[in-house]
Amino acid sequence: MSIFTLSLGANFNSSKGSTAFKVWAPERKLAIVQGDKVTEMESADGGYQVKELSSISPGEKYSLRIADGKLLPDPVSRFLPDGLDGQTEIIDPSSFEWTDQNWKGIDKENLILYELHVGTFNSRGGEKYVGDYDSVIKKGMYLKVLGTPCVQLMPLGQFPGRYGWGYDGINLYAPQNSYGRPEQLKDLINVLHNEGIAISLDLVYNHVGPGGDNYLEPFGPYLTNKYKTPWGKTFKFDEEDSKAIRDHIISNALYWITEYHIDVIRLDSVDNIFDSSNKHIMVEIKEEIKKLALALGRKVVILDESDKNERKNISPNGYDHDAVWAFDFERALHRTLTHPNETEEAGWYGDFNVPQDLAKALVSTPFVLDGTRHSRYRERKGENPRHGESAKGLSGSSFVVSGQNHDVIGNRPDAKRLTHLVHKDLLKVAAACNLLSRYIPLISMGEEFGASTPFHFFTDHTDPLFRDGVRNGRRHGAKEFGWLNWESMPDPNDPACFEESKLDWGDLKKNKGLFNWYHDLIAFRLDNLVPEVFDPKNVKPVKYNANTKWIAVEYEIRGKRIGIIHGFSNKEESVASKPFGNSTFQIALCSSDERYEGSTKLKGQTLPEYFTLPPRTTIVGWLANAKPEETVAQDHATFTNESETTADDKSLIPQTAALSH
Repeated sequence: MSIFTLSLGANFNSSKGSTAFKVWAPERKLAIVQGDKVTEMESADGGYQVKELSSISPGEKYSLRIADGKLLPDPVSRFLPDGLDGQTEIIDPSSFEWTDQNWKGIDKENLILYELHVGTFNSRGGEKYVGDYDSVIKKGMYLKVLGTPCVQLMPLGQFPGRYGWGYDGINLYAPQNSYGRPEQLKDLINVLHNEGIAISLDLVYNHVGPGGDNYLEPFGPYLTNKYKTPWGKTFKFDEEDSKAIRDHIISNALYWITEYHIDVIRLDSVDNIFDSSNKHIMVEIKEEIKKLALALGRKVVILDESDKNERKNISPNGYDHDAVWAFDFERALHRTLTHPNETEEAGWYGDFNVPQDLAKALVSTPFVLDGTRHSRYRERKGENPRHGESAKGLSGSSFVVSGQNHDVIGNRPDAKRLTHLVHKDLLKVAAACNLLSRYIPLISMGEEFGASTPFHFFTDHTDPLFRDGVRNGRRHGAKEFGWLNWESMPDPNDPACFEESKLDWGDLKKNKGLFNWYHDLIAFRLDNLVPEVFDPKNVKPVKYNANTKWIAVEYEIRGKRIGIIHGFSNKEESVASKPFGNSTFQIALCSSDERYEGSTKLKGQTLPEYFTLPPRTTIVGWLANAKPEETVAQDHATFTNESETTADDKSLIPQTAALSH
């Protein structure tokens, strides 16, 4: 089986000392322009224009001239050193010396994703500085100490301006020039691989950014108005002349895996990738990636982002990808953390009940809205109010969840993190819900040390039309969502949005306890939970108490039983309902311990049968000496609401032991 080699764009052959050019431009006549030298290209099968030149080599630049005399960069540029309006630089991928030959990728069961935006991750340069690949390398040891096994880079394909989220990329093959050169990105990946850290890359195939048609359509009909996305034109995958466009996208995914050694690809908003072909583009991408991984002798994981709560992304009869985003987990968690703050009931958050929906999401199904519930939010939008499908019985490794992410934070008018919305101790409870869940967890950069900075949506458009369009579109979206403060939403093109979004690493010193908690949760997960935690058979029916605001989760893994109690109340609460039967409970982790800037010293202690849970606390421990259990119900949506069966009057609870010190 052969290993993929990119044939599109400009490809240097060192043995021949020449560069081969290949551009899809049906019914167009192209020329390669290098300084004063103009070379006409030749027509080839499939609507391509080709040419091989010995007079141009790596490091040199060129443009493509359209028949009307307009000069544009190659649609498949490995690098655009001067941005979208500059020339394409020829890059020789074989010139980089990789030292990660022993790295073979990562199993999806071992994933804990650390979502990272290159431009704002490290603000070492101060005002107007755009973070780059080298600045991430300088934080490589930090990532190693934290213990995250996978860094997920937000999109890198060349987008307009110096900074942005990356989801408005236009030249998908060229890593963003303001972040550094291709070899610097490869150096970052190489360093992290040698530290045992995998790399995930966010790829956007559902649309092109504002103005994308100005750089693609002059070559040929890459885009279509047949389908509508919230962001603009989409690629034409299912029309008569679509083979080249499909190749443009599939080759892009294979290119990042081969030339940049990417381990995990995240496909953005696949529910907005439209294709009525007999074989959906998502299926073809999967088939080609898996063949490539086999040829390379590496593992490559495919993750989908979708808000549809559908099984087709992970079903053998559908796309058969490795996992799909499950947004209901975050929404149920957010609602529980912020209840009863009415401001936080906007949009989809108002569809979730406290705390039973979080209890359901923790152990039963990540799709809380599974087609059996009525969604007021989706009804307001004119969508099917019976949203979603059931995901019961599926492996937890088929789903990605988070407590925060770029969308959750950045799509708020105020761009506030959980840090700004809840008590700092609840940040630890939220982290435990996420990192000890039976799904693949994602951490948003900075949440592990309670980042005080917002994370705005920011752009750097120069065209007034795009500036106005993005600003007005964002405010309209916030209004439609139901945010009360939508009118105060800042202009994404205001430089302050970018500057304010940079991480303040001084927060790490202020919140070492929170960092320690994340570190220990990650270690506990990798040492004690995976991979068995993903199997529904190893998860017991959850218990919760709506009055005293706690949720109890139990796993049985490798012959050992693990108990977790998440407490959301802002005061001490008696846990008198024996959530784990008559088992002893030896504490392994307690979020209110001194190591995490709390006031208790409970690690290693054994809980009594009845106890008082400190405010806003998660405790994790080992269970033993239980009475014989009845057969575990296979329907893990069966919950026990202890508030219906248990008295909460402390005077009725014998031998209560306080855990507050």
